[in-house]
Amino acid sequence: MRFYLSFIIFQLFILGQLQAETVCGRFVTPDQIKWTTSEKRTLCGSSDTPSWQNIPFNQAEFFFRSFLQSRGYHNPGFEKREDEKLYVRPGKLTLVSKIHTFPERADLNMDKYWYPIGRPLTPQQLNDIEKWFAFKLGRLGYACPKFSMSANKETGEVLINFDAGEHWTVDEITGASIPQVEDGTLDRYRAFEIGDPYDPVTLEISSTRLKESQTVINTQYSPECAKTPAGTIRQTTLPGEPRLVTFGFGFDSENLAIAKGAWRNSRLSRNASMLEVSGSISYRQQTILTSYDWYYLPFPTANYLKSYLKLDRQFEANFESRTV
Repeated sequence: MRFYLSFIIFQLFILGQLQAETVCGRFVTPDQIKWTTSEKRTLCGSSDTPSWQNIPFNQAEFFFRSFLQSRGYHNPGFEKREDEKLYVRPGKLTLVSKIHTFPERADLNMDKYWYPIGRPLTPQQLNDIEKWFAFKLGRLGYACPKFSMSANKETGEVLINFDAGEHWTVDEITGASIPQVEDGTLDRYRAFEIGDPYDPVTLEISSTRLKESQTVINTQYSPECAKTPAGTIRQTTLPGEPRLVTFGFGFDSENLAIAKGAWRNSRLSRNASMLEVSGSISYRQQTILTSYDWYYLPFPTANYLKSYLKLDRQFEANFESRTV
């Protein structure tokens, strides 16, 4: 009987060793936790730097706590044994169990925010909850809330203390003009108007529209929380140069060598009309395409006329076509 118990203990010991990973030959960790290359480099040190060749165990514990916390393990244990190795026990994985707010508000519908529930309680997860909560308050018209978050590492409950601040209506937009373009021209891409309730979704749609129009390189809208009275939105725009030239070439089995090029002026007039000329040339096909978006009215507007001109020639041994 004693031999049988000893055999079981020996088997459990061997199984535990097989399910463990030894990092740098000095740290024994559970096999279910996979360390990244950068984490191993931090723990193992660098042979090129004498002061970083052998990481002290107390410093390694600090690194392990940080790495384990990023995975949701908040109560690790460490043991240094006679074999001069540090054994790491990650402890229990903490999962997000519930999210509370103070004060409570029915219009937040926190019970419907199911996504983080059951996921590991990590700093990144708390950041995601914070971003969602700020976005949720923004959709309710609160552009500049103040809040703090805390989490219980034992129960997984998250508490958000917040002050929603003033309810916003868009009263003013600053910084919306760019050089060589009529004031108000960029307004045609907005999904909101002066007097509308604040909504981050319409701000994002407006920004995306303007960038996809290729009139400017980048733009973003942000509330000016420090300015009183509330209601001022600042538009920050990177206009870039209006002219853009692109060129490329390649090969394929059908057309052999191919060359492509394009020229575009995205702010051809004070109303930001756009002219683009592109073409491609290969042995079998030659194409030239011209498009013009003409904002013909003398004042800023979303109405424009679009015209195309395409010249295309296709050539094969027994076939040739030309189209305009």
